[in-house]
Amino acid sequence: MDPTSVIRNLFKLTESQMSQPQKQLLLKENQIVMGQVLKLFPEQKALIQVGSSKLIAQLETSINPFEKYWFRVKGTEQQGVSLKMMKQLEGNNKSQQSVAIDLLSLFQQRSSKENVMLVNKLLNENIPITKEQVVAATEILKHTSKKEMPNVVNAIISSMKKQLPITIGVVKSIIEAQTSIPLVKQIDQLFHTLQHEKHQSKAMKQLTEFLFHLIQKPIDFHIGKNMKELMSLKQLLIGAKNDTSQPLLREQIDQLIHRFHGQSLLQQQVIGPTLHVITQIPFFMPNHQTDLMIQWQGKKQEDGKIDPAFCRILFYLQLPTLNETLIDVQIQNRIMNITIRNNNATLGELVTLHSDGLKEILHEMNYRLTIVNVRPFESSSGSSGKPTNRVNIPQITTSYNGVDIKI
Repeated sequence: MDPTSVIRNLFKLTESQMSQPQKQLLLKENQIVMGQVLKLFPEQKALIQVGSSKLIAQLETSINPFEKYWFRVKGTEQQGVSLKMMKQLEGNNKSQQSVAIDLLSLFQQRSSKENVMLVNKLLNENIPITKEQVVAATEILKHTSKKEMPNVVNAIISSMKKQLPITIGVVKSIIEAQTSIPLVKQIDQLFHTLQHEKHQSKAMKQLTEFLFHLIQKPIDFHIGKNMKELMSLKQLLIGAKNDTSQPLLREQIDQLIHRFHGQSLLQQQVIGPTLHVITQIPFFMPNHQTDLMIQWQGKKQEDGKIDPAFCRILFYLQLPTLNETLIDVQIQNRIMNITIRNNNATLGELVTLHSDGLKEILHEMNYRLTIVNVRPFESSSGSSGKPTNRVNIPQITTSYNGVDIKI
């Protein structure tokens, strides 16, 4: 099994959950949307359908019922949404590719294959956009190779969903945050490259010493401390970036800077009363390296943190003996259930042996552990006992009942 497949799937699953559109369409000034006029009202008001949402808008000019138009959002005042008609789509049965070309024409952009592919994706996901976003995105695509194109387009879509600036720096950061290369491997490769660098500046020496400490130190499962170390590493990388002319070293430093920046852009999202957070921490063990992936989901408190009494946490990592391990912790009113996914047949006995001790430790922390289940990974094909290259990740879904969260 590809050791990075579960990490990559978990990150992408979390990102897709984070960036799912809200049921209520949220529009901002200067965004462009395609809408169909369903009904006209007096005083130049109309019922307009945008994607799967319907809204009553104030219009500046007369329009025809049942026709489709490109609208620009003029404002969202207390009186309601104000729209300016930009252009009418001729015929309601135009292909999506024709609609994409029509939008590019509206923005005076070339209808190249790459630009049409990007706009098609935006239309598919019903993402409101501005002219400035599209112009910036097409400029980036103009300087993108064919090989990099799919990743760049997906990164631009992610940026627009999260309303991030459409810059080459943001796009590179999102791509690096989604790379299949383990973070622990990137750090190790940089350390080995630095060791072969004979003439180091003061900033380079500080970076080398810090990486040596990070790689050699004993495993520390204090998440907050590990996160602070990664923040310090990012600052050292930025400080050392311009102190080398060696292409490989500069590339490795740039990749890590972009990766840390991308993770900070993607790692947190608030949806309704729920806060989603995903974190990746490198662990260096004797003769073994692994990334610990942690995904939190729970009710957001007034201090901005997740409510520890109502939440769900997923841990994923590769261990030297137990190999692939996924720990699913579900907490309801400080009552905890734990499910461990692992294909090692002896793990169940080990868990039973230590479960009483775990219950005591959690009791001291004011949690009550009810059960620890040990189950093998489920293959996507439904077969059992056979190796697989794909693992099903348990998807977090949440329903709300007052302040309680039922998972």
